[in-house]
Amino acid sequence: MTMPFSPSRTVFHGNGVATTFPFAFKVWSADQLTVTVTMPGATEQTEEDVTAQCSISLTESGGSVVYLREGSPLPAGAVLSITRDMPFVQEVDLVSASRFDPQVIEDALDQAAAERQQLREGLSRAVKLSATSATTPEDMVEDILTPRPGE
Repeated sequence: MTMPFSPSRTVFHGNGVATTFPFAFKVWSADQLTVTVTMPGATEQTEEDVTAQCSISLTESGGSVVYLREGSPLPAGAVLSITRDMPFVQEVDLVSASRFDPQVIEDALDQAAAERQQLREGLSRAVKLSATSATTPEDMVEDILTPRPGE
């Protein structure tokens, strides 16, 4: 199998009806996903990890998450995010002078590609500074959050 580019995150907006949320990126086990919810009127700082409250079904190229909030569908205005959350480990051990299965190598390469896609998705949401900037990311955030006169 090859590992085509796929997003590592899918976002859904609650409508008070939907309880099943599909995702189209590969993971090898359900513990490689994080499901978070931000309720209406809340800030992103109050997003809640609800992974343990979900039923997760996997397919070869993605899967679906079933989530009920207190027995009810995700309410209108709520936002649910399904994110690939793979550990950055390399568990394949190839022994010299032994025969090894090409599928083992293929799976390891696919997992490495998925990890890079996960990093790319996270970086796409980050504040970036130019390579020559003397400003630190912390200074940039502080500057953004500092009220301006008249605000």
